[in-house]
Amino acid sequence: VDMKLETYLLSMGIGQKDFAIMIGESVSCVCNYISNIRIPKPEIMRKIYQVTKGLVQPNDFYNLDGGAANSADQDETEDKEC
Repeated sequence: VDMKLETYLLSMGIGQKDFAIMIGESVSCVCNYISNIRIPKPEIMRKIYQVTKGLVQPNDFYNLDGGAANSADQDETEDKEC
């Protein structure tokens, strides 16, 4: 199942703020994950996987068609909260 985080939140009727609380992150981090600006760290990936009951998986954050955030972009937009 390939389900992006945004699709999961919309289908479940969960807001970004509520989801951020569920995974212990800031709303800005969740927004960055949805926008492919950042890819969650392994411990946050694990929380996302658990909270979504496996519907959103680590591979769902990698847009292999091109468009995913690359490591150079992540270094430039490093958010200390995430």
